[in-house]
Amino acid sequence: MEFRRVGAGATVLLLIDGKPCGSAEVPFAMFIISSVGPSVGYDHGSPVSARYAGPFPFRGVLHKVAVDVLRRPPAAAAADQRAAMSQQ
Repeated sequence: MEFRRVGAGATVLLLIDGKPCGSAEVPFAMFIISSVGPSVGYDHGSPVSARYAGPFPFRGVLHKVAVDVLRRPPAAAAADQRAAMSQQ
């Protein structure tokens, strides 16, 4: 999955073996990860949808999970820093 912030939301691109196979627009995306970290293969908290009951564990085999944190352009990082300071 490739996750790119766009304003308060994000664009998500699903990749399988490096090839795009689906995408979605997310209207709102949190700016922090929860204090317990991300969950991979199950929901450690509330389900993300009312269409199923948590924790809904994945029953397959995860062979690899890679998280690449891309660097933000310096201008975007500086703008975020100014916005955070203005809220203090």
